[in-house]
Amino acid sequence: TVAESVGCLFFLPGELVSKRMMKDPTLYSSFPSAARTIVGKQGVRGLYRGLQSTLIRDVPFTIIQFIVFEALRKKLADCHQAQADAARR
Repeated sequence: TVAESVGCLFFLPGELVSKRMMKDPTLYSSFPSAARTIVGKQGVRGLYRGLQSTLIRDVPFTIIQFIVFEALRKKLADCHQAQADAARR
């Protein structure tokens, strides 16, 4: 979905930096230092490595989640309506 894609554009750089820091804690002294090092070596595009893989993983999940949510919402509304109808009788 569009919202999922836009969200990835904002959150992916932070995810990437924190994962790199976890991979080798001795390599970077702080989050800003890690971000500067990545941008310095790979450019801003370096912060978006893995964006395509992330979207391939996240977008289908979001679509399935939305479909399931809507189906459950409709089922629950039907159940409540049936209970209301039964109470009126």
